[in-house]
Amino acid sequence: MYYELKVGDNLLPVKKTLYRKAYKELYEVIKQLSKSEIEKLPNDFIMKIHENMDTNYEFIYDESVGILEQNFMVETKALIIEMYRRFLVEDSQNEYWKEYDKKCFYAIEEEKRAKYDPNKLFEKPHNKEIQDIQEKKIETSLVKVEENFFKRILNKLAKILKK
Repeated sequence: MYYELKVGDNLLPVKKTLYRKAYKELYEVIKQLSKSEIEKLPNDFIMKIHENMDTNYEFIYDESVGILEQNFMVETKALIIEMYRRFLVEDSQNEYWKEYDKKCFYAIEEEKRAKYDPNKLFEKPHNKEIQDIQEKKIETSLVKVEENFFKRILNKLAKILKK
């Protein structure tokens, strides 16, 4: 089943809760779809969403604004996009979405390369704050504390007695 939905056992409890709430929000979106769009969705898909959603979570779809202006969780937005791509999109538009995914992936990868550029890892920092911290380290050098004569004699006696 290529569209199987699971609230997996390997997810952290917080993630499970988030996804169960996201399924509730997605279910409310499905209820707003037209009859022809609902018919495109497999019954198993709708049933899985209904089984896995958090029934205690209250989400009200605001019909006065469009779907893009709804206050959805990030997980819900991802589920809506995935549902749209798998079931509702025309075949001609499917190529567009595949290309869009590739562009997004490459943009994310470029951002990672810019942030974690291996050529810049070993360069000295040019950040003013880091330089200030380094200057403070130089200013606060260690001071040698000399023991007084009486303390030195006690320490030597302690060493002799330990032997």
